[in-house]
This record gives sequence, structure tokens and C-alpha cells, in this order.
Amino acid sequence: MYVSYGLHPQSAGHIDVKANADFLENLLQQHKLHAIGEAGFDYFNEEFRAQAATQEEMFNIQLALAAQYNMPLVIHCRKANEKLFEYARQFKKLPAVLFHSFMGMPNEARSLLDRGINAYFSFGKQVLNNNKKVIACVRELPDSVLLTETDAPWQFLKGEKCTHPSEIKKVFDTFCQIRNQPSHELENSLKDNFLDLFSLKQ
Repeated sequence: MYVSYGLHPQSAGHIDVKANADFLENLLQQHKLHAIGEAGFDYFNEEFRAQAATQEEMFNIQLALAAQYNMPLVIHCRKANEKLFEYARQFKKLPAVLFHSFMGMPNEARSLLDRGINAYFSFGKQVLNNNKKVIACVRELPDSVLLTETDAPWQFLKGEKCTHPSEIKKVFDTFCQIRNQPSHELENSLKDNFLDLFSLKQ
């Protein structure tokens, strides 16, 4: 198991930013983390948008720590894709960036890659509910930048109450169908991407 800790944008306005940032840095100093995040921006509703300034403060703290400690950064971004391009130059300085549950179009993902970011894009059960943007990304992006996820227990389909981590198998099988790619081939690519993202290759 590899551990990440972050100040989630949805927690803006509900947490002590300094205390949590200090806790994060303490974990980094003790070499207890493999990544920072989820960090990012969430403008999904009025409540979240009202905390935009605090979200940005939290994000800048985590971005600086990721650069200082040479750590991958896990990005949560909802209804705020313009912020990804605003920070693209800083992302380029990080060892890797994972755009978790990416909700952009394939051309947006390619644009981030073209800016020199060591970027990875993960997708979960949206591939099972005919989300056209997600399916297009899974189909069109190179397998060298893709990862599967569940975001368990939160990312569930209509009529469900939660998602279990074991449902990663459903996501993976659907990836293979969308890409018309043999399972062993995609499995190897995803494993390599995971190892690269977290600098785990020997």
C-alpha cells in the first residue's frame, strides 16, 4: 500500500489550513508519504465556489511542498479545468502529476502533456455509465499515461450506495473493451505507469 495525504478542496472552510499543512509537512519529513493529494479545485456548487480563495491557498501550499520534497501530486479538479492550465508551468517542475478522475476532453489532456508535464490520467466507474468525455479519453490517450481507479467508496453509479475497491476489475475490463486491447497488454502498461508515477521502479 502506498500512501498519499492532502488538503482536499472540498474541506476548504472546514479545516485549520495551517495545522493540516504542518501535519502534511511532518509526514513528508518522516518519509511516510509516496504522494501529496488529493489537492486541487472544486467549483461544483455555490458552497465550494465560495471557498475558491481558500482552495487556492491550500493548493499553493501543497504544490510548494511537492516541489520541495520532489513528490508526485494527485489532482482533484471539478468544474475548474482552467486552473490546470494556469498552473501548468509549475506542474512541469514536479516528478509526476496524477489527474485523478479526469473530466476533460482528450485534447485537454494532450495539451497538458504537450506542456512537458509528466502527467497521468486515471478514470473510474464513469467508464461504466457512458460518460462520453471519459470514454473518449480512455480510447484516445496513449496507454503510457492511463491508470484505473475506483475512488472507493465515493464514486458510484445511479442506484448504488457505494463503490468497493474490488470493482477495479470492472473498470479494467471496460478499459480493455473501450480500447480493444488485450488484457495482458493493458495490465502491463498500467503496472508500469503506477511504478513510474510513484518512482518505484528498481
